[in-house]
Amino acid sequence: MTGDVVRFERKRSVAVVTICRPERMNALNREVFVRFGLLFESIAEEFWSDVSRSPRSIILTGAGERAFSAGADLHEILEVCRCETGLEGVRKIIESGRRALRSIEECPIPVIAAINGYALGGGCELALACDARVARKGSKIGLTEVLLDIPPGLGATVRLPRLIGEAKARELILTGKALDANEALSLGLLNDVSEPDALLESCIRFAEELTKAGPVGIAYAKTAMKAWLCQPQVQKEFECELEAFLEALMKGEALKRIQRFFSAIPAPKGSLPKTHF
Repeated sequence: MTGDVVRFERKRSVAVVTICRPERMNALNREVFVRFGLLFESIAEEFWSDVSRSPRSIILTGAGERAFSAGADLHEILEVCRCETGLEGVRKIIESGRRALRSIEECPIPVIAAINGYALGGGCELALACDARVARKGSKIGLTEVLLDIPPGLGATVRLPRLIGEAKARELILTGKALDANEALSLGLLNDVSEPDALLESCIRFAEELTKAGPVGIAYAKTAMKAWLCQPQVQKEFECELEAFLEALMKGEALKRIQRFFSAIPAPKGSLPKTHF
């Protein structure tokens, strides 16, 4: 059901969802977004049809040791910009990403981001859509899009201020600064920081704490806490962000910076492809 780029596993009452693109540092492309949407919609349907058969919590992580997700797959963005569909093709990718993140937010089961390395750009935005975030020591978390002359496009300008406050959200978004795990914890961006070799175990312990509460009560608490997402003004904010992203992509230096980013990094034999930021 989830294909090769996204893996779903059950560990007792906990489910683990893994982005399986370690060769590209788990860069987010259209296929990943579509798989996420299908998976989390299916999980929600199963929960409401038979709570007793559903996992009580979900851990979302990235394959390999280097990254939760280092961001959007910029190779895909460049290729789409070069083809006939151009801007409309990019719009479809971003809209599929927004739908995927919304399906995570609307999942009745708590979702915990297990950040195992880089969570930059779109990877950080993915983590923001989760209910909680735990990172291992040494991880880097940030909304780095402005360093490529584009704003965030998956909802971070709406979500981050509500999580850590307007002032700090502006600072992080406008500077593109990447935080280490302890800095992110101090700002409230993370719920916990684990030892490097104990991330999954820490997340499972965190998740199992949730089993002490009733699953239906948790589901409706999530519904109440996310009610702001359905407000017309908030929907307008999401739409404004999307249009700002697309305009910046075409009017600024984003495409040139992306191309320079790839060309400036040598690719020795056995290295990871340059696909993301």
